[in-house]
Amino acid sequence: MAVVCTECQHENPDESSQCGRCKFPFDDSWPSLVEREAGNYKLVRRIGGGGFGAVYEARHITLGKSFAVKILAPEMADKEHFIERFQQEALVMAELRHENVVQVLDSGSDDEVGFYLVTEWLEGRSLFKIWRYNEELDRAWILAVFSQLLDALSFAHDRGIVHRDLKPENIMLTTGGRARILLKIVDFGIAKMVGQTYEAKLEEGGKEKTTENVLEKKGVIVGTPFYMAPEQVRGQMDLIDGRTDLYACGIILGEFLTGRRVFDGGSLKGTMRLHLEALPPTLAQLAPERTFSPELEAVFAKAIAKERELRFQNPQAFYDALAEAMAASDIEPNYEDLYLELDTKKAPPPRPPRPEIEYDKVPGLGRMQTRDIALGVGAAVLVLLIAVTLFSILFPTPEQPKVPKRRKPGKAVWIEVEPDAAAPPERLAPVKDAGVRPEAKAAPEARTTPESEPIPKRRPAPRRPAQKPKKILLRLRSKPSRATVYINGRKRGRTPLRWRAKLGRRLRVELRKKGYVKHSFTWKVRKTKRTRTVKLIEELPM
Repeated sequence: MAVVCTECQHENPDESSQCGRCKFPFDDSWPSLVEREAGNYKLVRRIGGGGFGAVYEARHITLGKSFAVKILAPEMADKEHFIERFQQEALVMAELRHENVVQVLDSGSDDEVGFYLVTEWLEGRSLFKIWRYNEELDRAWILAVFSQLLDALSFAHDRGIVHRDLKPENIMLTTGGRARILLKIVDFGIAKMVGQTYEAKLEEGGKEKTTENVLEKKGVIVGTPFYMAPEQVRGQMDLIDGRTDLYACGIILGEFLTGRRVFDGGSLKGTMRLHLEALPPTLAQLAPERTFSPELEAVFAKAIAKERELRFQNPQAFYDALAEAMAASDIEPNYEDLYLELDTKKAPPPRPPRPEIEYDKVPGLGRMQTRDIALGVGAAVLVLLIAVTLFSILFPTPEQPKVPKRRKPGKAVWIEVEPDAAAPPERLAPVKDAGVRPEAKAAPEARTTPESEPIPKRRPAPRRPAQKPKKILLRLRSKPSRATVYINGRKRGRTPLRWRAKLGRRLRVELRKKGYVKHSFTWKVRKTKRTRTVKLIEELPM
C-alpha cells in the first residue's frame, strides 16, 4: 500500500522512511507545515528538505503570487550559530539587488513555523544539470553564461561580499525574454563580508555578538572540495577574497570546456590535497579528443593559479581575457537558451572514460601535513551536507529514476553528498614530484580508407540554391567595457561584443552603462569598418 506524503501528495512505497520527492520524514521529526502561515505567506507544498531545513512553495496571502520560503529545521532553531548563519544569508542577499542574483524579499520568525527566509520563485535548471546531461557544451553559450556570472560577481565583490561556495549546483538558469538565458546565483549561506562585519540581530547576556565571531573561526574549512581554492583548503579565512570566487569560476570553466572534473582525488581528502599540491592540468590533458587554442589554455591556467596574486584580480579582467580568447577562435556570446528542453527524467548519459593524469607537484612544496586538512574535515563535511541539501531543496528538478550508488567503505558521507555519485569515484594517479609539467599528448589523427566504388553515371548538375544575403561579422568595444548594447531596441549583450548582420543593413546601436552618458549611433553594415570602439563619457555629479 502506498504512503501518500502530506506535504506534496507524492505516493511512496509502503516501507519508505521519507518522501521520495520532497524528503519529508515519516518519523514525526518534522511537523506538517502545509496550510500554515509564515508572516504574509501561506505554505502550499513542500519542495524539498534536509538536516538544515526545508523549502516550501508559498503564496502571498493578499497578492496570490508564488514565492519560495526556506524554513530552519526545528532542531536547529535552538542552536545559535545556525540561527546566525540563517540570518546572515538574509542580510547578505538583501544587499545584492542584481538581476543575476536570486532576490531575498523577506525574513523573520513565527511561532508556527520558526525562522523563515522568503526569496523569489525560480523556474529553471542548474548549470550542473545542464553540464551533466550534455556531452559537450556550446562554447559561445559558455561565454554568454560567464558574461552574466562574472557581472554578478563583480557587483558582489564591489560590495565586499564573497560567495565562497560557487559551483554549478549553485547557479541557476531561467529563460528570460525572447528565449534568452538569465543566470541566477543562489545560496549565499556561507558568504563572507570582506572588510566589514555585519552585526547579527541577536544579543546574548546583554553583549552584542557578530556573525564573523561564530562563522570565521580559524582553521574551519568551508566550501565544496571540487571548487575550493588553496586558501580555503588551508582554512586561511583571512586570505579569502574575491579571487577565491574567481578560482572556483576557473574550475567551472574547465569542467564546461572539457566535460570532466579538473581535480578529482577520489575522496574528500584526496581532492583537497590536489588543490594544494598539484599543478593544474591543461585543458588538452583533461580532454585530449578536443582542441583548445593557446589563448584559451592561458586563460584557464591563470584562473586556477595556486597563488592569488597570479590569478585574475577581478571579474572584469577574467571576462575580458576569456572574451578575447574566444574571439581569437571567432566565437561570440550566444545568449539563446540552447538547453531549455533538458530531459532530466532519464538517467544522464555516461561520461567518456577519463584519461589517466599524473598531476605534477608544485615545485618546492613539501608534503602537505595531514593535520592541515584534518583540522577542518568535520566542518567541511557539515558544510557540504548543508550546501547540497539547500540547493536541492530550494530549486528542485523533475524526479529521476533511481540509480544504484556504489559506495566505498568509510566514504559514505562524501559519496552521498556528491551529486554525480551515480558512477563510482574516478581514481587518478597520485601526485608525482616534477618541476616541469609534461606536455599534453596530441590526440591521434583519424585515418580514413577509401572504399572501391563503381564509377557513378554522369548526372545533370544540381540546381544552385538561391544565395542568402551575406552576413558580416561586426565587433563593438567600449571604454570602459561591459556596457549593455541595444541593437534596434533589443538588448544584445555587453561589450566587447561580436555578432553578424546582413550586408547593407542599417543598425541603430545604443550603449548604456551606469555612471556614463548613454551613447547612440547608426551603423551601416559594410565590408569595411567592421570594428568600432566607443569611448563613454562619465555623467556629471548632480
